[in-house]
Amino acid sequence: MQKLFATAVLLWVALFYSSAHADSYFGYDTHGGTWHDADKKWSGDPSSNLADSNMCWAATASNMLTWSNWGFPAGSGFVSTDDIFDYFVAHWENGSKNMEWALEWWFDGSDSDPANGTSMAGAQVVTPGGGFWSGENFYDHFLVADEGYAHVAMDNIYYLLTHGYGVGLGLSGQSSHGVTVWGVEWDQVGWSGVWITDSDDGAEALRYYDLLYSLSESKYYVQDYFGNNTYYISEVQGLKQRDPVPEPATMVLLGLGLVGVAANRHRKKQQG
Repeated sequence: MQKLFATAVLLWVALFYSSAHADSYFGYDTHGGTWHDADKKWSGDPSSNLADSNMCWAATASNMLTWSNWGFPAGSGFVSTDDIFDYFVAHWENGSKNMEWALEWWFDGSDSDPANGTSMAGAQVVTPGGGFWSGENFYDHFLVADEGYAHVAMDNIYYLLTHGYGVGLGLSGQSSHGVTVWGVEWDQVGWSGVWITDSDDGAEALRYYDLLYSLSESKYYVQDYFGNNTYYISEVQGLKQRDPVPEPATMVLLGLGLVGVAANRHRKKQQG
């Protein structure tokens, strides 16, 4: 792990010295398309208890599926991230879950832990569905880094964005929440902010938030997020574009600085 972290640091130094005048990066600037924002219908009122009030994980998964082009299987009739989100709402309980499990279900129709075959914790499927890409191995296209690697969360986000992934973030603080990240910013000190879409903000909007890195906790805190500074980046997930631009054969995943990313995890924080 020390070797991998050192690689990430070298990548970070190279970023600054090779981009002296750059201060931001958006994945769609390189890979085409634009940002997406599936929004809940709950009008920002947690007490409304509408069908999607706890489904930020599904909204984020919908954005990732739209960006990556896995959200529009032939014959599905889906044309937007809202169509995909509505499909999740129609098939799942209104409860907390994790983006990874939503995405896996979309691919293979399963909500079972691959380790033991039992249902994953959190919201459950109420109407069978998903399985749109059952011929694909989901984990060939998906990467995740959990809270144990919060100190390099921004390095991982940058890597995923530059390599054509739709990127979802798990935020932890007063509660757990899922959002979609589309861009990052930095200054002469280090990573300084993120551009995200959020199913809970009541608007279709791309929003910027400053980051504060806590050396004592090794975490990136999102500043003034819903009026407080308690939320930090606890998880980074990426879904690769279905038809990506070919990468040079010399590009090696870990060699470019993606630290702590595994192909398969079984214990996830719930988001809602």
